Amino acid sequence: MIFSARQLQEKCLEQYKDLYLIFIDLTKALNSVNWSGLWTVLSRVGCPNNFVKIVQSFHDGILASVVDAF
Repeated sequence: MIFSARQLQEKCLEQYKDLYLIFIDLTKALNSVNWSGLWTVLSRVGCPNNFVKIVQSFHDGILASVVDAF
């Protein structure tokens, strides 16, 4: 995965394109994030509004459950 990310970075640099990467640790991310704060911070650091909306759409209404068969 690191190799792929590096390749993407190099290609975007060669072609003068913007590249935004997001890494999500799903085992920790869902219960410990202040979502409204995250959207605010992303906007303040200069992320385009469309990008913030895309990331936000991954999290809005997300639901998880654990099923134990024992």
